[in-house]
Amino acid sequence: MEIRLTPGAKIRGRWGSKENGKLTYTLLSVEDFTVAPEEVIAVLQRYGGGRVDAQQYLQYRATARTLARYERGEGIQVDPYLAAYMAERRRIEANQTAAPRNTQEQGGGTVPAGTEVAGGRAPAGRSSKSAAFLLLALFPLAYFVLSALGWNTYTAKKLTQVVVAVVGVVMVVRVVRGFDRRDNPADGGVGRALLRAVLLTMTIWLAVGVIAGVVAGFEPVQATESEKRRFGDRMDMVIGIPVAMLVVYHLGRWSVRLVPARRSLVWLSIVAMASRAVGLSLYPVGGAYGRAYNVPMPAFGEALVGGALGGVLIFCFLALGNIQASTQARRARPRDDLAPR
Repeated sequence: MEIRLTPGAKIRGRWGSKENGKLTYTLLSVEDFTVAPEEVIAVLQRYGGGRVDAQQYLQYRATARTLARYERGEGIQVDPYLAAYMAERRRIEANQTAAPRNTQEQGGGTVPAGTEVAGGRAPAGRSSKSAAFLLLALFPLAYFVLSALGWNTYTAKKLTQVVVAVVGVVMVVRVVRGFDRRDNPADGGVGRALLRAVLLTMTIWLAVGVIAGVVAGFEPVQATESEKRRFGDRMDMVIGIPVAMLVVYHLGRWSVRLVPARRSLVWLSIVAMASRAVGLSLYPVGGAYGRAYNVPMPAFGEALVGGALGGVLIFCFLALGNIQASTQARRARPRDDLAPR
């Protein structure tokens, strides 16, 4: 038994041959077997990465069987599974059109509600993406506003982070209210999820550290310590932190494949705080480096507060990226209620 997936889809843990951009997997190699169409659709929905359409499979199956009957000289019949599937799909679409609670009037058209539109709000994926980029733009905007009001660069930097963190938490709460994870079941055991969470934690810590180091390398050499600090604060708020949070947002999209879906926000909050805890655990090493090379280091209490604030920011962008990717995968996934019975 072979399954050929659409371009970009793949089955984890199996080797497949690639032809014309499509991967073909050999699932069974026995000579004679029978697999019910419902079981095939269940396998495709489970391992197809959300890119397999049940109707396309049933149409291909019906065409192949009709051609085989024609070659054998038998009469051509309507495939019962495809007919049942199409009848069920027409029934569901008719119920959605007739029920006012499942539609939303928008300029003379109707938009299906449910997991896509809830309470008249925009889809969770679209709103989470907009919220993420709004927060990115808020970093330099709030910083320049506070600087124009007379705050020094360091205070303006910290206040900006507080403002963005508060706004980010509010946006995450609003997005989560319109997002339903019931058809995103948890994947794998706790042990495997813990290992994946550790991998995500170290990736975030390494990515943020590398970006901070690259930005710090642009500070002027021939300058006083106060000038270097002001320049570093401006670079952090305009380039460093927004770029780091953009990377974290995309890591949040990637986290859909790593953390269990039912409690993804709990896992992401642990990952965010753990990534900052790794940095705090290396504070003695940084202090020794600062004393050896005359580099100013913040006090441990200040580093602790900054780490907690950074953890909140990382969690916000991780959550927004995770929700956006989950919503996008759900739209591409075949609906379970349209499967043939």
